[in-house]
Amino acid sequence: MNEEPIASLKIKKFDSNTIFELFGSFDAEQEKLDRFKDYFVTNDFYEQFSANFPLRIVVGNKGAGKSAIIRASQIEMSDFDDHICVPLTASDLIARADDLPTDGLKAINHWKSVFATEALSHIVTSSISEKIPNELIKSFSSVAGFISSITQYASKKTKGISDFAVKAGIDLNRTKRIVFFIDDIDKGWDGRSAGLHFVNSIINACYDISKRDDNIRFRIAIRWDLWDAISRINQDIDKIRQNAVMLRWTNHQIYIIVARRIARFFKTPFNHEMYLSEERRQDEIARVFDPIIERTFHGFGRWDATPTRRVILSMTRNRPRDLLTLLTLAAQEANQKGRTIINSTDLQNVFPRYSEDRLNDLNVEYSSRISGLDGLLLSFKPSHGRGKTSEKFRYTNDRISTHLKEILKSSNGRITFAYEKGIPDYRRILDFLYRIDFLQAWYRNSDGSIERVNFQDRQLAVTGLAEFGYSWEVLPAYRWAIQPAKIQDVIESLE
Repeated sequence: MNEEPIASLKIKKFDSNTIFELFGSFDAEQEKLDRFKDYFVTNDFYEQFSANFPLRIVVGNKGAGKSAIIRASQIEMSDFDDHICVPLTASDLIARADDLPTDGLKAINHWKSVFATEALSHIVTSSISEKIPNELIKSFSSVAGFISSITQYASKKTKGISDFAVKAGIDLNRTKRIVFFIDDIDKGWDGRSAGLHFVNSIINACYDISKRDDNIRFRIAIRWDLWDAISRINQDIDKIRQNAVMLRWTNHQIYIIVARRIARFFKTPFNHEMYLSEERRQDEIARVFDPIIERTFHGFGRWDATPTRRVILSMTRNRPRDLLTLLTLAAQEANQKGRTIINSTDLQNVFPRYSEDRLNDLNVEYSSRISGLDGLLLSFKPSHGRGKTSEKFRYTNDRISTHLKEILKSSNGRITFAYEKGIPDYRRILDFLYRIDFLQAWYRNSDGSIERVNFQDRQLAVTGLAEFGYSWEVLPAYRWAIQPAKIQDVIESLE
């Protein structure tokens, strides 16, 4: 990388348009097509997801880029003129679930009918009723049979006066493959068994249909916690799991994703693939950030005079959206102060708001699954005079067990899992906090280095992690929100 051109670049003003052009949309679905193609970055994950399998399921956290993977795959498939792409969301499917049978096998047949109907609607322009002919549904076990039945049905319909017609650009004689793209399948799931049956039956149907004809394909995006819940009840999960690809990002990779966007804004070369495939030094990548943010963080405590990248990456939860959000807030703060480069003060000023937003995300996403979640999360505010600052957000197994038992007792039954009776066992609460990425496991090695483990990395039960000697800590992204008055303590707790 040529350092001189980068160093000479400047931002004129961090106004709204400039910030948007710098960092792009947080939502892949809202990004303009050209920008989406330009910004799309993947490690080897996308290659795994786009492998030649009839069923692929992308599993990841909220904000990890599942929708981007689905959209990229759909764009790629749309380039083939013998493919018919059928995009669906949970909203599309829930409208067809009013009469969903509770029996598993009947539910599969129900969704087979729905998918046949959706495929037909993407092939033809017609005034036929919602209930399509049985012969078309029965023929959906193979692309060839389905296309043949559609051709015969169209031939019969068009003998008289009818507006039945194949949509422009679709040649039924050339069609070889139908691909369904199902995004946001977890939207609205609140932990109830009915919602679990809804999603589980869809996945079972996709698996059943795709194994009969690998030219009827499904690409699905699903959130981590829902996939884990399905794994516990699905009898065929050992067969279906081989089709799942886990979307994981390292902080290093997230740093590269954002660097690519900044480089595109300044129209400077940046070989992101080189940095993804090799463990290149982050200080080389930091050059791309130089026109918008100071390279050294000036504050107090352990983070004074440390590289800024370490500070901002410590606040990222392995989700690209987090770093984009943090830098957007910091750029807005710099603009209010009339600055054209983000400095340490800007970052420190937005950390509390950023942290509150992350904590609010958890409450919005999971409060329907457990009552009293807000109070439970805030209970991790460090008590006055508790040990060293670096230990204020850390818990041994014994200490966190005691903490959770006390919280459950004092809540007087306010902390309960949705649709369950009685006070839950503290181990279930610990397991839940680990699964939603509020807590992470950590272990100090003999050389003094720290090993951290998130639910994405190791899906062992809480007892299993305890057996390996792990302790627990609140993720840095939430620490300002649960202790807003002790900014210095939060910074000094980061290690």
